[in-house]
Amino acid sequence: AAKQLGGPVHVIEGMTPQFIGLTRGQLVAGADPARPVVRVVYLDSRGRMILLDQQRTRAGQTPGAATGNLRWVTGDVMLYLRGEPSPDVLRSLQARVR
Repeated sequence: AAKQLGGPVHVIEGMTPQFIGLTRGQLVAGADPARPVVRVVYLDSRGRMILLDQQRTRAGQTPGAATGNLRWVTGDVMLYLRGEPSPDVLRSLQARVR
């Protein structure tokens, strides 16, 4: 995963990942479909799934807009946060991504 990102994998501070691996870019709306995406899977205290997808950006690549997803760029990595909790809960988790 770190090799795909060119650096460490981003995580949600205070949460323990259930799984870290790669998924196809075609499966993540707004990601470059030709390259893999690093996926970190979490379960919150209620057992709801939260996905923190990450992909190293290419020159000129910007986050796409899609309902229900949070996307932002940190350095040269685009992050996608989505899951079963409400958008408000996901926005609060976004502040804890390191």
